[in-house]
Amino acid sequence: MPEVRKEQLRYYSSRVFGIFLYNGIVVGNLTTADPDADNSHTYTLVDDAGGRFAISGNKIVVAMVAY
Repeated sequence: MPEVRKEQLRYYSSRVFGIFLYNGIVVGNLTTADPDADNSHTYTLVDDAGGRFAISGNKIVVAMVAY
């Protein structure tokens, strides 16, 4: 039976945002820790808050500012 490994997803953000958000601003960084360096990983959002957020590479960005 193959060994089951659990990857770990971490969300980091040290920013506090006010009313001055703009499209493309980074609101979080994603990292994945996996003991098997040969694995590749992709990120998806389960809920993008009505299209307001997106993933760009390993970053969560504002996709649409609602004023």
